[in-house]
Amino acid sequence: IIDDCTVRVDDFVYDGTGIDVRFYGGLGGDYSGGFSMSEEDLRRIGGYDGSEPVYAQLPEDRTFDDLDGISVWCVPVSASFGDGLFTNP
Repeated sequence: IIDDCTVRVDDFVYDGTGIDVRFYGGLGGDYSGGFSMSEEDLRRIGGYDGSEPVYAQLPEDRTFDDLDGISVWCVPVSASFGDGLFTNP
C-alpha cells in the first residue's frame, strides 16, 4: 500500500489471458461481492513477467476499510487467478 488509494504489486507474473480480468478488492477472501480496482482489463499480449510494478487503485467511493485482500479476478466467471490477504505490520 503506497498511499490512501493505491496498491503497488511487485513481481506480478500473469500470462495476460482470460475474459475480463481485473484487480478486485474484497473482505475475508470473498471477491464475488468485491469491487474492481482496475480501470482497465489486465489482459495484454505478452502478459506480465514481474519486471515492472503494477498498480491497483481504489474507486473514489471506497477506502481500505472496505477490503482486506486483493485478487486477480476474472469477472464473467467469478474466478480468482490468484489472491492474497493483507496483514497488519
